[in-house]
Amino acid sequence: MKIFVDNLSFEIMDDFIRAAFEQYGQVDSAVIAREHNSSDSRGYAFVEMPIETEAVRAIAELHGKDMAGRPIEVKEARPDSEARRNSNANASKEPRTYRPPERHRQSEGRRRPIGSVSNPKSRYGKLG
Repeated sequence: MKIFVDNLSFEIMDDFIRAAFEQYGQVDSAVIAREHNSSDSRGYAFVEMPIETEAVRAIAELHGKDMAGRPIEVKEARPDSEARRNSNANASKEPRTYRPPERHRQSEGRRRPIGSVSNPKSRYGKLG
């Protein structure tokens, strides 16, 4: 069973998580999610336990437990496809299309050449 562990302190390492879950049974893997560029912790981890009864017991006993000064949230991990579907729940159902910006009318009603300034002294201060 794959378990999701959230609200981890950023100083906790993979071995610490593994040791905490091994108290309840066999652990296949314990991996803390890390940033791609800096390899800093993202504050959550995934633990895989092959025996479901041990995993359920670990979830029940570790959920809300204080770990390195923070109460952790432990629950069964959702399948990848379901997690992606729920992350896009707030997105609109229609595909996004490009909409060019609206052009604003100049208040003066006339066009100036690109790069021209009507009063150079007001923009750049005194010249010369």
